Amino acid sequence: AAPASAVPVGAAVLDSLVQDVPKLQVFFDTGKVDVPAEFADKSKGLVAYLQSHADQKAVISGFNDPTGDPAKNAELSKQRAMAVQAALVLAGVPSERTALEKPADSTDSADTNAAARRVDVMLRAN
Repeated sequence: AAPASAVPVGAAVLDSLVQDVPKLQVFFDTGKVDVPAEFADKSKGLVAYLQSHADQKAVISGFNDPTGDPAKNAELSKQRAMAVQAALVLAGVPSERTALEKPADSTDSADTNAAARRVDVMLRAN
């Protein structure tokens, strides 16, 4: 997980490289599923990487903070993951190259609730 100081409060997109492979973390406002407007710009590296690496796919996992109703939170993380998937498709990633994957524990024990309200996009070989 990113250090708490690097975690945005509210909606934002962080792009990074993990062993030269792009990774995205999309953060959301409390109770919201709106993908931040900066997604289109921040996802360009990941989209370009996918376009030049046909053996990779984008694996999308949604997390939620531990506050509130667990069933509603699970639905919220799923809706957020689906919103990010739709945004990736809009950015040029074929939908068959994306996969929604429920994390082992979607209630993330991140340092802050803001850090837990996120969707991770990792690349993985098909």
